[in-house]
Amino acid sequence: MAAAQAAQDAAAAAFAMVVPANKAKVHLRAFEGKNDDPTDALDFVDKVQGYAQIARLTDEETAQAVAFTVVPNSEAALWLQTQKRENPASVATWAALEPVLLARWCPALTPSQRAAAMDVCKQKKGEGVQAFMDRCRATQLSADRSIPDGDKTGNHVNCYVRRYNTSVLDLFLRGLREEQGLKGHVNGANATTRDEYLAEAIRYEIHVTKPVKMVVVAEVAKEEEAARPSCAGTATAPTTSATAARSRRRPEAAAETAAAAEAAERPATEARASTRCWGGSCSTT
Repeated sequence: MAAAQAAQDAAAAAFAMVVPANKAKVHLRAFEGKNDDPTDALDFVDKVQGYAQIARLTDEETAQAVAFTVVPNSEAALWLQTQKRENPASVATWAALEPVLLARWCPALTPSQRAAAMDVCKQKKGEGVQAFMDRCRATQLSADRSIPDGDKTGNHVNCYVRRYNTSVLDLFLRGLREEQGLKGHVNGANATTRDEYLAEAIRYEIHVTKPVKMVVVAEVAKEEEAARPSCAGTATAPTTSATAARSRRRPEAAAETAAAAEAAERPATEARASTRCWGGSCSTT
């Protein structure tokens, strides 16, 4: 616990140094690299991306801040030191550090598991293109866990990052839904990088896919509204007849209620009748 707290304090100090004064101050949780919990690395990367957006950090600032969040003498700290020593470029920016970090700490897949994961990586119904891209990244990183570390570090890191980005883009373009022509449009877009294809997919989703869904929903609502009067009239009849039937079945109950009300009113009526007022003064007879 003391080591984790020390890492948290160091991370706060790191942000104070690398984040300009005109940017929001945020804190990252400590990271120690758990070999028995691969989801910890995925969660850490998600936190980094969220905090980097909130604090409006550059790619270089994000990588610097992440370097200060590792727990001293942990597996992650030793790994990061090795990366810095063998290939400083692999930890100089978050774009380079993220795939290398996740490839090291994400779970490895067997060849059959890897092939199955690639086959089922399709955009789900109702899933946004950004969420699908994130899932493609996680799928590829999990698959790359089986690649030896030596092929992802040192002089091989740049080659690995290029292959990783290409593989993620292939997964994304192949797995997009056909809905409203989304897949065909994005695959035919005049784009070259992963970010450009994603930006085009988001633009299409905002201006085409979502408006079409809104029109369909509105038309369905109009049809339901038009059909509602006839349905309401049909539903009202049984209610009215049921009420009448209940009245016919229990006429004696209504008579008893009226008699009770009359009996309750009688004493008050007699009391009013026995009180007479003459010229502003009242007397009781």
